[in-house]
Amino acid sequence: MDRAAALYARGKILTLTINGNSATFSGYVNLSGTDVTFEANVTDNSSGGTSDTMSLTLSNGYSSSGTVTTET
Repeated sequence: MDRAAALYARGKILTLTINGNSATFSGYVNLSGTDVTFEANVTDNSSGGTSDTMSLTLSNGYSSSGTVTTET
């Protein structure tokens, strides 16, 4: 859920693959009334979390990726 963007999501993870310090998972989600599929990739590069990476791709064309800058 992203209240600032008025996006609400509910879905299901269908696949999960873990290889070393990386994981990929995919599935489907209803995003504010629109059904889309997704794939997410995460990599744990350090115990501090500040060099970890993530990416998210949706079937509607949205994608985002980057390096984690803070650990919460």
